[in-house]
Amino acid sequence: MKKYQAHLQYALVQAGVWGLYGSLLCYAQNYLLNKNFSNIFVSGILGVASVCSVIFQIIVTEWVNRSKSITLIKVIIALSTIILYACAILRWKSISNVATAIIYALGIVCLQMLPAFVNAMGMSAIQSGGKVNFGFARGIGSSAYALVSFLVGRWIITEGYDVILFVTMVLCITLSHSSFIFNINHSKVTIQEERTENLGLLQFFRHHQKFSLFLIGCIFCAISHSLTTSYLYQITISKGGTSAEQGIAAAMAALLELPAMFLFLPMVKRVCCDTWVKISGLFFTLKAFFIFLAPNVAGLYGAMSFQLLGFALYSVSSVYYAGNVISPKYVVQSQSYLFVAFNIGGILSLMIGGPILEAFDIQTLMLVATAFGFAGFLLFSLGTEKVKKVVI
Repeated sequence: MKKYQAHLQYALVQAGVWGLYGSLLCYAQNYLLNKNFSNIFVSGILGVASVCSVIFQIIVTEWVNRSKSITLIKVIIALSTIILYACAILRWKSISNVATAIIYALGIVCLQMLPAFVNAMGMSAIQSGGKVNFGFARGIGSSAYALVSFLVGRWIITEGYDVILFVTMVLCITLSHSSFIFNINHSKVTIQEERTENLGLLQFFRHHQKFSLFLIGCIFCAISHSLTTSYLYQITISKGGTSAEQGIAAAMAALLELPAMFLFLPMVKRVCCDTWVKISGLFFTLKAFFIFLAPNVAGLYGAMSFQLLGFALYSVSSVYYAGNVISPKYVVQSQSYLFVAFNIGGILSLMIGGPILEAFDIQTLMLVATAFGFAGFLLFSLGTEKVKKVVI
């Protein structure tokens, strides 16, 4: 059992993060709409929260990079604590609707910053010689997301919307505790002591120009992915389905993520992570293109199968790739910028998706998604460096 201790402890950390996504973020619209906010306001506040998370991700990353006293575990616990207190205030204090929206948005900002730092902690442990199976842990995280979102949806019916806050608080405590235990036993995150120089944002990109090109590819692939997920309801309707078929398609996509995550460690032992990254870019493209071609709901289900080697493969291979081509001294920056790039793509997809649907139709939107996916694939092909031996 001791042999698998690191795997299990880090898997619990990932479960905490993605479980939080399954409660606080998954049901954000439900909670805020229940407070009598309009759909436009809710979409706006969540959009602003996403933008703020990108900005603060960069600021905190620079702060961690330059400070010798601030470590990843302190950042993770601090962000978890802010979310915990935000939910406690919303649960037990009588506050105005405006204050409710601001405090909930603050929780979303902190939540969207967490995965990058959790990934960096895991990769730091791997680079230090720790036996951590990141793919397995990430798969457990996705499983936790599915389980928590399912349970919270059921509990809302019987217990009301405050159950979202209660579950989130429990998960914050779980995340903080599991991160602390993992950090003590397996992670060496005081990497600042090893540095001979500090690289700011612009310096980092100047020193890692091919990685910067790769990050632009991440943005393009994120736009493609988000256009196919954020507008899944409209896609399903256009193929002759209903919200029931939408749920089936979404569930298929989620379940198909798991094999690539759980099996990535033996996969990367056979084929290096730079190749898997390129393959994921190709499958982002194929998924969007086959959704465009799908004549009916059955075709849509078939197109969802490309999720297996698209987003699922990207979510683990990109973390390993960044951890292998960027010096361990800059593990926080590389993982943070990786996550920021994908978030930027998600934000841009919302900015362009609505206007395209207003002016044209869902088929045009899928052609745009295909084009962005292909552009991302090309940039992956041009911007990835050859990894001779993967640190696992």
